[in-house]
Amino acid sequence: GFIYKGLRVSLFCPHCSTPISNFEVAMDVDNYKEVPDAATTYKYELEEERGTYILAWSTTPWNKIVTPALAVNPELVYVKVEQGSEKYILAKTTIKTLGDEGSYTILDEFKGRALVGKKYIPHYDYYKDKIQEGKSAFVIIPGDFVTADEGTGVVTIAVYGEEDLKAMQEHNIHMQMHVDD
Repeated sequence: GFIYKGLRVSLFCPHCSTPISNFEVAMDVDNYKEVPDAATTYKYELEEERGTYILAWSTTPWNKIVTPALAVNPELVYVKVEQGSEKYILAKTTIKTLGDEGSYTILDEFKGRALVGKKYIPHYDYYKDKIQEGKSAFVIIPGDFVTADEGTGVVTIAVYGEEDLKAMQEHNIHMQMHVDD
């Protein structure tokens, strides 16, 4: 009863093709350093509101090909704005990412919990036939780890992040992996 098969996110040594423990990394002070990450924002069209896009932020563009969920903070205030011919949803405090105040019109204001459960159209759906019965995909989930300190107050979720994996397990989200050794 002490051995089980599970799934977790761990550091990986490409040279040895083995997992690395946090302890091994911490042994050498030069192994870890803070570096700035480039970030990008992606538009995901809401399934039931064509022409309305939720703006999701990410520092990992390589995993957009397997993004089965987006996360919002249920307690943050979000806005729906109109800019040009499109409507966007993002955290209210991040609206400056859209440009000058006169370039958009705020249409609605609501808590993140109003977005939870909404479906979006994925950029890539090549794995839609692999989604197991009872699992969800292409849906917005709650995440108290989501902040509006950076980005848009909406984050992309994929199986490769520790918080992402935990959220996917809690909300029964399909886990698609597209990288190997």
